[in-house]
Amino acid sequence: MAFFDKIVKPFIEWSNYVSKNHIRYYVGLLKILLFSAVAGLIIAAIINLISSAAGGIEEIGIIAGSVILLLGMAIIYWIQKAISLTTVLYTDAEFSKRKFSIMEAFGKIKWPVLRYIILECVILLVLLIPAIIMFSVGIMNLLNLMVQTNGGIDDIEGMVQTITGTVALYLAGIAYAFVIVIGYNYLVQFWIYGFLLQGKGVVNSLKESVGIVRNNIFLVFAFDLVWLAIAMIFAIPFIIYNYVFGLAISAAVFAAFFAYGSLGMIIAAAISMGTSLIFTTIISWFTVPTHYLFWKKRTEIPVTQKTGPVPAKAEEAAPKAEMPEPKKAPAKRKPAARRQAKKK
Repeated sequence: MAFFDKIVKPFIEWSNYVSKNHIRYYVGLLKILLFSAVAGLIIAAIINLISSAAGGIEEIGIIAGSVILLLGMAIIYWIQKAISLTTVLYTDAEFSKRKFSIMEAFGKIKWPVLRYIILECVILLVLLIPAIIMFSVGIMNLLNLMVQTNGGIDDIEGMVQTITGTVALYLAGIAYAFVIVIGYNYLVQFWIYGFLLQGKGVVNSLKESVGIVRNNIFLVFAFDLVWLAIAMIFAIPFIIYNYVFGLAISAAVFAAFFAYGSLGMIIAAAISMGTSLIFTTIISWFTVPTHYLFWKKRTEIPVTQKTGPVPAKAEEAAPKAEMPEPKKAPAKRKPAARRQAKKK
């Protein structure tokens, strides 16, 4: 029963909170996501101008312009990621009844988020090296096959074997990458909370996330299943909007471009993006606070009256200290005058 309560409690706390603050919390999340999107568009426009100007200079050339464009894309990802992660700080402020400012939160976490992005890219690159090798070998096999069959097909059986082996190699690479990414995300799902809310370093936060999952592996797995299942329900409006109306929206954007030029396309794309964010926020309205509450329960430190806060496991493992027996007070000595009188 305790296992079930630990899974359900974050959802109950979330339900109690949103029953009184559903509109205010939704609007707060929507503001953050809109701010992230607008900031990304502004930075993209600036970088596009710089890249175009650099590409038009003969001394710099197209390569330098492309490098500036790629660097700009990385900057956009960093800024948007940092702004979107302020939703965690906003959620913590709501449940802790503190004031929140997007710019203040962004200024606080922007550099830890950059270190987090860099470290995550390095870790994923190392973990996916076997898949990268498989894909590279497969590409080399196809290139060799194209060269060999350029003048005609002499060995059909060998060609079929090469294609079959390459397809099998690709499937193995995809399966490996899928398993690695799923396992990686499972272990690091609490990574962001350490450096966003507790002021810890990025590496220590990663270690803490892995520790939480390893110490509660079945509990975390069960919570994730329930959490994802409910999240899919909240994602239904976004799925309907994206897949049912997606083609019509794309057609409207192109029609606006032909009718009103670049300005019309920008306006149509902005309207489409804003509408998409409205539905995306519905998902975040559920996923962000429930996951945060589950993490918070796993990192809470119980308090005892005698020893103060101690970790739960340490409290269970620590032997109970035996209370010393009270010492008997020494007998009072009688005054000398009374002893002499008694002798007489």
